[in-house]
Amino acid sequence: MGLDATSAEMTFLLVMLHTGTMFAVIACFRSSWRVSFFRSAAAFRQAAARSIGATAVTGVVGLALLEVLKRAAGGRT
Repeated sequence: MGLDATSAEMTFLLVMLHTGTMFAVIACFRSSWRVSFFRSAAAFRQAAARSIGATAVTGVVGLALLEVLKRAAGGRT
């Protein structure tokens, strides 16, 4: 399409699209999230612990994969 993905205008467009998507998801799922995650302090703590755990596992796997890819590329990255 001939668009420069690194231009300031394109970056602004992408940020606005992602922000709009985020607000649409929040609006769509707010009632089910309220029931699932905010019904009690224990439910919130459990959801927060799972989110933190998933983030940590993703970080470890990502760093390991990065090292594998660096070694496969012969240290060129």
